[in-house]
Amino acid sequence: MLFWFSRLTLRTKLNLLIFLLFTTFVGTNGVAFFYRIDDIYEKRKQEMLEEKKQEIIEKVNIVHRLVSSVYQHHSKPENIERVHREKILAVMDSALSIISKRYEKLKQQGLPDHEIQADLKDILRNLRYDNGNGYIFTYDFEGTLVSHADKALDGKNLYNLEDAKGFYFVQSMVNIGKTTGEGFVHYHWRKLGYKEPKQKISYMKLFKPYNWILGTGIYIEDTEDLIKQQIADLLTAYRYNLGKTQNNYLFVIGGDGSMIRHPASPKLIGTNVLNIRDTHGKLFIQDFIKTVDEEKQGFVSYTWPKPDQPDVFAEKLTFVKEFEPFNWIIGTGIYLEDIGIEEMHAVLEQEAKYIIWTSVFIGLVFLLIGSITSMSFIDFVTRPLIQARHVAERIAKGDFSKRTSYRSKDEIGELSSAINSMAKQLQSSFTHLMSLNKEKDEFLSIAAHDLKNPLQAIQGSAELIEMSITSEQFEGKQDIVEFASMISVSAERMFDLITNLLEVNIIEAGQLKANLVEVNVLPILQKIVYDYQRKAAPKNIRIHFSPESKKYIAHTDENVIYQVLDNLVSNAVKYSPLDKRIFIRISNQDYQIRIEIQDEGLGLSQKDQDKLFGKFTRLTAKPTGGEHSTGLGLFIVKKLVTILQGVVWCESKLGQGATFILTLPKTADATLTKTD
Repeated sequence: MLFWFSRLTLRTKLNLLIFLLFTTFVGTNGVAFFYRIDDIYEKRKQEMLEEKKQEIIEKVNIVHRLVSSVYQHHSKPENIERVHREKILAVMDSALSIISKRYEKLKQQGLPDHEIQADLKDILRNLRYDNGNGYIFTYDFEGTLVSHADKALDGKNLYNLEDAKGFYFVQSMVNIGKTTGEGFVHYHWRKLGYKEPKQKISYMKLFKPYNWILGTGIYIEDTEDLIKQQIADLLTAYRYNLGKTQNNYLFVIGGDGSMIRHPASPKLIGTNVLNIRDTHGKLFIQDFIKTVDEEKQGFVSYTWPKPDQPDVFAEKLTFVKEFEPFNWIIGTGIYLEDIGIEEMHAVLEQEAKYIIWTSVFIGLVFLLIGSITSMSFIDFVTRPLIQARHVAERIAKGDFSKRTSYRSKDEIGELSSAINSMAKQLQSSFTHLMSLNKEKDEFLSIAAHDLKNPLQAIQGSAELIEMSITSEQFEGKQDIVEFASMISVSAERMFDLITNLLEVNIIEAGQLKANLVEVNVLPILQKIVYDYQRKAAPKNIRIHFSPESKKYIAHTDENVIYQVLDNLVSNAVKYSPLDKRIFIRISNQDYQIRIEIQDEGLGLSQKDQDKLFGKFTRLTAKPTGGEHSTGLGLFIVKKLVTILQGVVWCESKLGQGATFILTLPKTADATLTKTD
């Protein structure tokens, strides 16, 4: 059976599948629905219940976000400062008024300053408000504590004292006294009766007769009760509609089981309801606490009196969520009988017969329509698949130029797009591989050619050494030195080529990482000039370099920029004719360091300039002293300068020499451009 089915075409399979689907739908839909009424009812019941749950969760989450926002807003030091500003100012004005009057009185009595000060200190030390929790403290301009509720601190200089966050708050207080004369300071200080420092806001004001800075303030945690009251009032006032019930409310329970707010049962407020049971003996308040302890939020079901019928207990589903800052439990719920599940069951039974006969009729209609349209639909589906198969077969034979023409956002369209993308990538990869193969052949050809000559020279020199030693005309050490020198020159050429090839490989593999820091480029350039003045001497080439400053700071890598400049100066010497000059200039510009290396050689044609920085480039110009060139130097220079975030280019006219210009950024975010 399966073998027979597997031999059918996709078109036939789809036709057969459509026919079976429609006939099965018509034959079984009515009977299946009849037997599934109870399942549908239960499913719909759960769906309705889940919908109400989500509504309840959303209501609580809205309130929770609102309460959190209010808490965060009122807990900010700047807002606490604004709320309590008038109170603190009134306390400070009262304290200043008391000691100012006392000062005037004692001054009129002719008492010396030290006695007046002692009297005022006692007054300030004993001033209290907020049930003894608030007090006045005093500093002088030196940061010495003149008076404090904790007498043990009197006379101590706290000018350099840091709070728990490293803030020199006494210095800030003294600065207020010396400048504005009054102001607020936020810091941490040990609260009376506590060991750990608490966040505090203090108001400071200058007492001019003795340059005392009086201060008083509040601790942030002392404002929490007021915030709790405001949030509790907000929750009490909140109402919403859900299901058949109107004006649903929220209740608040403390983490210890104390009832904080319950609009429907105000008599419970302030009592501990931890051990209240419902009509089934369930300790549901404890379930509230357990739910938020384990999950932070969740649903709890229990029985509870209806607001309009206090003697009637009904099943209720309540959602509770923890409000961590106060260790509160915020909750709200709905009575299950208000959801309308029973009415929904009756409606479903009435609609069952209608749905069965309607389903049969619709099935027959769809069967007829499906028979008429299936052929065109199946052709529409299979045609792009057949086309995709033909394209895949062409790709398998190595023809990557074919593409499918089907364009759609469905799965078949995605398949066609994937095949086209695969063909394009294969074609691109094939082209790239051909290019790499060509480059590899070129690389091997050049490397073999450039290594062949030095190896022949080494071989020839070795043979000459052997012949000289056995020859009667052997002159001894001088001949050996000359031949060894020839071997050394050839080995150096081979070493340079291999070094350049390895360096190109490192750069193109992305393994070279520059350490970009601030570097003075001048000493690097001076050393290179010094080295090449000696190397240029045999060709009677003079190098001119006269920097105008001692510092040319660039954001670059010292080792990499050395290699770049060494290569550029080396080329200038290598390609300059005898008895010529090389000019090296360096200048500070707005965002960059500019370096120019100018020679008096033959210059470069436009054709040579177009391929100047390419790999294995062979130019018209040749070294003037028989020096060796690998064709990789300027390619490496270009790559290294790019890594340094710089710019390098050449300006030249044939017969007029060449100038290589390099710009380096002064800072990491500098933008470089070619400049004249």
